[in-house]
Amino acid sequence: MKKACDGFAGAHRGQRGELGRTGCERCSQHTFKYRLYFGAAGVCRVRYDNERGKGDHRHLGEREEAYRFTTVEQLLADFERDVRNWRPS
Repeated sequence: MKKACDGFAGAHRGQRGELGRTGCERCSQHTFKYRLYFGAAGVCRVRYDNERGKGDHRHLGEREEAYRFTTVEQLLADFERDVRNWRPS
């Protein structure tokens, strides 16, 4: 994966990520591969990723749900919003 950003440093401690182009549209509906993470002490609080076989999805605490990818900018905005709004369940 060719990384567009590595060690993504967000506004929140415990936030990191990777984003790059795969060059393979067959792998997904787009050519981006991403993994955005927010957590602490090994506990995932918010994660957005698109692993092969699962497609675009997000994790909010223990809950996993599909995510509709539109643009990189929207992906980052949605991730930042979920990090800001995260509350323990």
